[in-house]
Amino acid sequence: MAHWARKHAAAAYVPYESDKGGPPKYRYNSPILIGEGTAFEMYLAAMAGGLVFYDPAPKVTVGKNLKTTVKARNQFRVSPKNLGVLYRELKAVPLVSDSTGN
Repeated sequence: MAHWARKHAAAAYVPYESDKGGPPKYRYNSPILIGEGTAFEMYLAAMAGGLVFYDPAPKVTVGKNLKTTVKARNQFRVSPKNLGVLYRELKAVPLVSDSTGN
């Protein structure tokens, strides 16, 4: 639990749009959400309240000689509107573009 709290103590969430026609292209949107301060108990309460969903997304790779390797990827999903339940402070920070408008 302490490891989870340290790992997620500060996080940035960047909204984006992707162009699905052709090679991958992404456009990052404003504002970026910065979450600071959390506790595993906050995560459990959000999960119990149906605001956070556990997403076991194992990564399966096939290597040489068709040897299969499975790596556990424990992650969670949360709607941006519910991020505030995971952090003691959640603030919106405007995305600043460079001088070329990108």
